[in-house]
Amino acid sequence: MDRTIAQEQRQRIAQLLGERLSLRGICRTMGVSLTWLLHFMVECFTACPDHLHAQLPAQPTAVLLSRLDAEADERWSFAEASPQLSNDAQNAGNQSMLVEQLAEFLGHSA
Repeated sequence: MDRTIAQEQRQRIAQLLGERLSLRGICRTMGVSLTWLLHFMVECFTACPDHLHAQLPAQPTAVLLSRLDAEADERWSFAEASPQLSNDAQNAGNQSMLVEQLAEFLGHSA
């Protein structure tokens, strides 16, 4: 039995892989074996260039401070949701002050 996979189905499988669905789920819905899918993934990965021309940030501390800002924002929203914690948070100051304190603690300037 000839079991070739049509080009349209290959493109659809590539799209599903890009959506980061489970491999076994792709196999079930598209009617392919896990072995075939793994070989297809190897084909896709070898077709990619070795260098994707990604540029690293010039100042890694800016990325770290952005992450700290996001973490502080997440903690702040949690503190605001809790009545007891919101009083403590209001006494502690505002969100940007929290980020500055975290940056200072880690030895970075904000």
